[in-house]
Amino acid sequence: MDRHITAPINKETARSLHAGDYVYITGTMYTARDAAHKRMYETLLDGKELPVDVSGQFIYYLGPTPAREGQVIGSAGPTTSSRMDKYTPTMLDQGLKGMIGKGKRSSEVIESIKQNGAVYFAAVGGAGALLSKCIKEAEVIAYDDLGTEAIRKLRVENFPVIVVIDNQGNNLYETAVENFKKGYNCSQSVVAAFADLYGIDEATALRMSASFGGGIGRMRLTCGTACGMFMLAGLETGSTDPSDRLAKGANYAAVQELAARFKAINGSLTCAELLGLKKDAPTPSMPEARTPDYYKRRPCLKMVETAATIFAEFLASRRQTPDK
Repeated sequence: MDRHITAPINKETARSLHAGDYVYITGTMYTARDAAHKRMYETLLDGKELPVDVSGQFIYYLGPTPAREGQVIGSAGPTTSSRMDKYTPTMLDQGLKGMIGKGKRSSEVIESIKQNGAVYFAAVGGAGALLSKCIKEAEVIAYDDLGTEAIRKLRVENFPVIVVIDNQGNNLYETAVENFKKGYNCSQSVVAAFADLYGIDEATALRMSASFGGGIGRMRLTCGTACGMFMLAGLETGSTDPSDRLAKGANYAAVQELAARFKAINGSLTCAELLGLKKDAPTPSMPEARTPDYYKRRPCLKMVETAATIFAEFLASRRQTPDK
């Protein structure tokens, strides 16, 4: 679902946002990275007031590059959110309602998000130049000595993000992992995690992706998690017009982009190679039992998590402008 909200937000707005929602933020947000968070954390431990009231506010994990002449701000891509995990529960206890970054959050942060009715959003890594166009004003308001990591007040218009963790703790990244732990195959786990975004019920999603597990029917060909991403790409970008070559090309480009990201992280798209299997190793159709040793031995859980993260970031990148 596409949502347009104005920041800062109240509890009701935070509660209305759900994992998987595409959100365009207009209004005010603040930037703070590692060093600024550490200083704010220590300020609170000393019993002092923060330089900005974070109640209802959003913090964007950003340290922008220097602005060129005529620019409001330099490249404005997100920082890895886990760097702020140590300090985040304390900030949420101060009333912070939204955080924007990239990557996973710790279990402590997720629990604090639930307790405080907050939301964690993902912005698009590698799209800093595009995101900077949504920032209309930027002003350093605290910790000027930290340079690029100083706290900045931003005025944004239609800043595109996707809800990764909502106030109930629903987690767009972790849903696929939990599916795999339940016993679904690698492809099913990824497809079912996102199917509701396209109005597809879970049972249908599980059936349509069932044959792609184990590298397509356990033949150890293309990784099932990658196949899951490609199926989702069809739902997101696929065309139903048989004569529309441009639309077909756009869909294939999306698949190639997802494949390139997956391969860059994991080194291969091939199930056999990811599992370290010998050439011509037998490929029996019967899947292995899901024992503790299975999860310890196999990289499949990591592949599921990687594919889900890549696709979530891909979805966010598709929402760089509201008219997409």
